[in-house]
Amino acid sequence: MRPMSPDDSKRGTEREAALSRDAFLADAYFTPEQLWSFAEQIYHLHRAAPRRLIEVGVGNGFVSQFMRSMGINVLTCDINPNLNPDLLVSVTDLDRHITPGEYDLISCCEVMEHMPFEQFEEAMRKFSCLSENLFLTLPVYGWKFGFALRLSLKSRVRWISRWFAWRSSSYTLIPMHYWEVGSQRETQHRRLLSVLNRYYGSVESNIFRFNPYHRYYLCRGAKSVS
Repeated sequence: MRPMSPDDSKRGTEREAALSRDAFLADAYFTPEQLWSFAEQIYHLHRAAPRRLIEVGVGNGFVSQFMRSMGINVLTCDINPNLNPDLLVSVTDLDRHITPGEYDLISCCEVMEHMPFEQFEEAMRKFSCLSENLFLTLPVYGWKFGFALRLSLKSRVRWISRWFAWRSSSYTLIPMHYWEVGSQRETQHRRLLSVLNRYYGSVESNIFRFNPYHRYYLCRGAKSVS
């Protein structure tokens, strides 16, 4: 399930910088799948246990507000002034405004697909120079099929999920995105892992349990931050 904005005929920096706040509060952001994605973001951010967090891409502010309610120091960054970010800055210029090591985690969810893929590796390099850890989510290309199960055994709960993406000529990339995971050869999952492993000591990745349109990458131990 992909949230759609009022104008999906454009893409890139100009479009993202001009969207109204209402675009991030549309009905598509209140579907069960999208709300589950917000919950999974919070779950994985909590696992990372940051004290000081940079959120790249404010969206509707749900995640950053929740993290702040947990007592975490959150700095929000975006190129859209309508979203009232703490820092009005692009991903490419973030390193001009942040001191390396000042924040122990960067969260960048559903942002990079709005930028040409040629900028991806440089953005990951800059992130690794600024913070020890990164939580990244990206949309997955293709028709999704699979399942998610919750097993309760006495006092233990275990989740089992298996999702697959099927490329088909009937599946098209939405105009607002430059790319998605698997939409082209360069953006295949294994190639993204290869890029991330250049800059981080370990990378954990999986598809969200209840919204297979989103894949996360939890990267730890940046190789560029001393």
